[in-house]
Amino acid sequence: MHSPTKDVKTETRYGVAISRLTNAVVTPFDMEVLVQGSFKTSLVLENFETWHLGLISLTLQALNEGLIKIGFGKNRGFGDVSVKVTSAIVELARRPEIGKREIWGIGSFVSDEESARYGLHSNDYLCEIVEPIEEKDFAMFISRIYNEDQWKSIASKAIETLAGLTEIIQ
Repeated sequence: MHSPTKDVKTETRYGVAISRLTNAVVTPFDMEVLVQGSFKTSLVLENFETWHLGLISLTLQALNEGLIKIGFGKNRGFGDVSVKVTSAIVELARRPEIGKREIWGIGSFVSDEESARYGLHSNDYLCEIVEPIEEKDFAMFISRIYNEDQWKSIASKAIETLAGLTEIIQ
């Protein structure tokens, strides 16, 4: 769900459709363009490996640096967005050996046989990360909540796991 957090500002822009067959003007059109505003949304990642966190983190960085644009009209200058992660919630199966300063990927939860079958790594975890600001115990799983600064630290660690990605690809 995407919901605006502040007033948004739109403008009407005009364009012309060009026929790809005749290179002639087909019809003029107008479009409503969002030029200012902010939205709140969420991203859900299930059954992830830690390198997935790194890839998501790297993608969010690229969006903020303008290397990636999204939506319609990117070649017309549209699609510039910036992303601010205000909180991150990590839910893990409840296992006594998971430390408060660790995030386990799916490879750490499955047997060696399943790891081999699905191409997972059994040492799939981030360690020595910051402790969560809050942890909730739901008997079968734990939910850890991290704030914006903590997420930056986790994202940095997760990006480091991408260095081992070459062996995953090969």
